[in-house]
Amino acid sequence: MLYRLLLMRFFQGANVLGVILTLYYRLRGLNYVQILSFEIVLSLAMVVMTVPLGLWADRHGRVRALKWGNVSFVLSAAVFVLARHYWQFLVSDLLYGVGWAWQSGADTALLATGGAVWFSRYKAAAAIAGVGASLVAGVILQARGMHILVVLNLFLAGAALLSVITLRERPRGPEDISVSLPWAHARQALQTIRLAPWILAWTVAAAVGFRLVAINLFFLDLPMWVARGWHGVWLGVGVAVLYAAGWISLLVPAISERIGMKTTLVIAQVGMGALLLVLPQTRSPLVLMLFMGAALAFQSCQGPLADAAVTAAVPDRVRVTVLSLLDLPALGVAVIGEVGTGLLADVHLSWALIASGAVVLAATPLWWVRPRRLRGDRSSGVTTVAGA
Repeated sequence: MLYRLLLMRFFQGANVLGVILTLYYRLRGLNYVQILSFEIVLSLAMVVMTVPLGLWADRHGRVRALKWGNVSFVLSAAVFVLARHYWQFLVSDLLYGVGWAWQSGADTALLATGGAVWFSRYKAAAAIAGVGASLVAGVILQARGMHILVVLNLFLAGAALLSVITLRERPRGPEDISVSLPWAHARQALQTIRLAPWILAWTVAAAVGFRLVAINLFFLDLPMWVARGWHGVWLGVGVAVLYAAGWISLLVPAISERIGMKTTLVIAQVGMGALLLVLPQTRSPLVLMLFMGAALAFQSCQGPLADAAVTAAVPDRVRVTVLSLLDLPALGVAVIGEVGTGLLADVHLSWALIASGAVVLAATPLWWVRPRRLRGDRSSGVTTVAGA
């Protein structure tokens, strides 16, 4: 089953729109505030839907939730193909947000059986696909233009759905399946978070790093490269390098074993913040690409470790619900970051990068909140987390 999840993530990570997305929106006459408003709608859709769908996944099956998520992604891609105006793009992103609300937590819970190694492979699968897709997209962009990439994105969404459509979830034991009412189930999940406040602190720290780096680099990268003289194939190469940085996630278990999990997390946070501060001073598009890749490499080191640590500390019975609840503060960070970045970027791109870098550095102390074992938790990864 885990290999099928990697295949799904591979097709989801083959993001051919990464080479054109911001430029495509700008071509349609949208400004940066409007462009980032799509991300805000996506985040708000997840805020509204993620907890109810997390409850549903815990009670009725994580694999079924994944399938419905991929159905939403296909619908989103189909609307995007037909979209010409702001509100149509808004509907596409709303469906995309619902898709992530279905998938968020469900894939993480399924990966928990494989530990940090599988979280790293999951991250790397998307990165590998992203590199290939970006190089191909750059060539297609140079030869045929943008619209064919929009259509190709729909086919890739369909391939991700097909990779899990026949997947069956392994039976869980009675002790791991909640039979309580939804509200009682949610109360158990909130109690879990209350007993382990470090989970919330680490989630917020990871969200600040992940969201602000992603917002700035995957929405402002194309305008910055174009301003420095890159077009067509070179844009594909640049985006491919950014995705290639995710390959470092395969080394994360070894790095963590050597220098310690908490040290790895802190170094990654500081590295991301410092590089965001440096980017506005960079004039060469090649150096800019390398610095962006380094920031995403730090992000790729942090993500699998944080996900594995938090997931291992949560009882399977309420795992997706807890992860869904933790998404709420993370999505709050995303909405604030998207609004702030959009407003600042419309004035000057450098302001958005500098402000984001400062916030990422300011969140570093949250990693020093000490992990604790949850009483009565039988999860095998908790001892490792507690000793970080």
